[in-house]
Amino acid sequence: MKTAILLLLASLLAVANVKAQRPDTLATRVEARQFIVPVALTAAGSLGSASHWWRQHIDSEVDHAIGSHRSWRIAEGAEWLPYAAQIGLGAIGVEARCGIVDRTLLSVTSFVILEAITQPVKRVVGRRRPDGSDNRSFPSGHTATAFAGAELMRLTYGNAWGAAGYTVAAGVAAMRMAGRHHWLSDCIAGAGIGILSARAATWLLPLERRLLRLDRRQGGASASTTSRSYELAVVPAASPRAVGCTILLTL
Repeated sequence: MKTAILLLLASLLAVANVKAQRPDTLATRVEARQFIVPVALTAAGSLGSASHWWRQHIDSEVDHAIGSHRSWRIAEGAEWLPYAAQIGLGAIGVEARCGIVDRTLLSVTSFVILEAITQPVKRVVGRRRPDGSDNRSFPSGHTATAFAGAELMRLTYGNAWGAAGYTVAAGVAAMRMAGRHHWLSDCIAGAGIGILSARAATWLLPLERRLLRLDRRQGGASASTTSRSYELAVVPAASPRAVGCTILLTL
């Protein structure tokens, strides 16, 4: 059973990271094929959570196989690592497809979108968590956050960095299940929502740049080629129960 679980997670990582060709710039056009993977994952997780057979034979079996009394609080900090990397890698010299302002806009927009989806759905569905702590199990917000950051890493830096981000995201999902905070179907749906939120953020980026008049301020130059300087500070924070960071961007 544990082997099957690992294969499921590996398949999720592989499918979500499919990309035929690396473009030179960030792709912001809406294309039908971009919906396939996130919609399929979201639908699979939703159908699984609604199916009595899936809940009994898949979700429960996975929970029995890897669930424990350990809380895995590290997942509450690790979920932000792909987001932090998506913003910060370009600042340390990694070639990016867009500038730091655009990367920050992508992160903020995608998180707002996924929160606007996950939080109302949690309240409407009211699914009980495996540990019985509350009725907000479906979908997994932590998994959605991690996969959104991972997809932004892939879109911004290419498949190699994207694979690293997806590995972290899959680990977050596994820890949420191991800590009995979520069922497998919660995490599958959360992954789909996260990926879709990241892609939606790229589609909205040109509109946000026009609304914020970024092109006009930079004389029509793109954020990836402008010589304008910015200040980025990443302040780590830790407590006995969680870790995290604060990102400060000065324009």
